[in-house]
Amino acid sequence: MRLHDSKICELGRVYDPLHATCRSCPVGCAMKAAKKEIRKVPEVQEPVQKHQKYGNKKVKRDGIIFDSAKEERRYLDLKFMMQTEQILNLVLQPIFILAPSVILHGRKKPALRYVADFQYTKSDGSVIVEDVKSKITKENRAYRIKIHLMKSVLGLDVEEI
Repeated sequence: MRLHDSKICELGRVYDPLHATCRSCPVGCAMKAAKKEIRKVPEVQEPVQKHQKYGNKKVKRDGIIFDSAKEERRYLDLKFMMQTEQILNLVLQPIFILAPSVILHGRKKPALRYVADFQYTKSDGSVIVEDVKSKITKENRAYRIKIHLMKSVLGLDVEEI
């Protein structure tokens, strides 16, 4: 019998949390119940601020969180252009489906999609899709493939700002 950290339960038995019989005690004594209560209490953790992959800082404006200050500045420009009626139908974070979901090797794979930063219509009726990118993110391979698919599948050009 192990005696480290051993306690006497309300039934007069030696309770050892490392002992297999005590851990699976069919009686359900108070020691076992107390141990379950300790497990139920969740630890409260402070939210950890995530380190951004490319060193950008998230910015909040008008209740909207932007991935970078550059994207937020572009939003303010487009918002002004919309107020002066130079553009119409400003959409933030529009989603484009590039390929539908499929079943590969017996597992369902989600649709391939591209999320741009902005979409709007110019006064001449042309639809513009914009993505605010840094020099580093413009060279990202997955991004390059997605804008290629935007043009070949949907016939839409992505303007990089």
